[in-house]
Amino acid sequence: MYQKASTTSIAYTVIIAVFANIGYTDARIHKMNFVTKCGCANTVSKERDMAYKKFNEAVSISENIITVNNCPPGHEFKFDNYVSDNSNPDTKYKIECTICPENYYRTSSNSSCLKCPVGFYSQEGDSECIKAKTNTSNVHTLCNKGHVSGNDKFADYENSCYLCNRDKKEYMPYMSNHDKCFVCPAGSVVDEKARECTECPVGYYEKENKCVECPIGTYADKSGADKCNVCNNEFALAYHSVGGYTCDNSIFYDLTEGIKNNLVNMDMLLKPLAYSANIGIAMITNNRRMAELAIPCMAMAYVAFTM
Repeated sequence: MYQKASTTSIAYTVIIAVFANIGYTDARIHKMNFVTKCGCANTVSKERDMAYKKFNEAVSISENIITVNNCPPGHEFKFDNYVSDNSNPDTKYKIECTICPENYYRTSSNSSCLKCPVGFYSQEGDSECIKAKTNTSNVHTLCNKGHVSGNDKFADYENSCYLCNRDKKEYMPYMSNHDKCFVCPAGSVVDEKARECTECPVGYYEKENKCVECPIGTYADKSGADKCNVCNNEFALAYHSVGGYTCDNSIFYDLTEGIKNNLVNMDMLLKPLAYSANIGIAMITNNRRMAELAIPCMAMAYVAFTM
C-alpha cells in the first residue's frame, strides 16, 4: 500500500491514547460535579475547569486525526506530516493533507490513497480512477495474456485481473485492459493457459474443446470443422479408417484404373486386388498421407514386374 505500515501503527496509537484521555477526563468531570455538592468549591472548581480544558483538547485532537473527517477526497492524512509543538499554539496538533499521486485515488470513505486497478489510470488528486479506452492510452499497467481487467474501478490493484474461463472457450492472446475475454469459435480449441485459439486440422473436428479424428466413414476436408461429413464411397480411404480428409477415390484406385485400361483382361485380377489392398492400407496406416506417398511406388513396381 502507499501508506507505510509504521505510520498506520503510530496513528492508531495516538487515536487510542486520545480516546483514553477523553474517558479519563469525562470521569473526572463527573467526579468534580459530585464533589461540589460537598464543599471545597474553590479547589474543585479549578480542577473541574482544568478537566474541561483537557477534555476539549482531546476531542479536538481526535477530530483532526480521523482522516475521513479531515482530508477531502483525492488527499490523505500522513502521520509523517503531523506537527506537535507545545511551545507554539499555532502549530500544535497541526494536520496536513497530502495529495494522492498519479495512478492513485482516494474516495471519501477510504482512509488512504489506493493504487488504481490494472487497466485504469488517474491524475494527481483524483477521487476515482478512469478506465483507459485502448491498450495504449493512459494505461499504467496491463493484464497478462489469458487475463482481462474487467470494469470495476474500485477493484484491488493486485487482484483486479481475472483469468479467462477455458471451459467456456474464452481466451486473450495479448496483454490488455479489456472488459471481456474473446470466445473461441466452434471448430477451434483454446490452450491450457487461455492464450491461444487454434483451428482443428483437416481430418479432425472439435468436440468439447478438443480436436478429435473423424470416425470411420466420415471425413473433414477443411480445417476448423466442428463436425465430419459422411463418406459413402467404398473406394475412399475415409470409408474404412478414422481421420479421413477426403471422400474421393484413393490414389491406389486411380492408378489401377489406368493400368487396367492399358492391359488386356486385367479387370478380374486388379479390381479384387485393389479393393483388398485399399482396406489393408486403411487399417494399417489409419488414413495418413504417408500411405498415399508409398502407393505410387508400389504400383510402378507392379507394372514393371508384369511387363
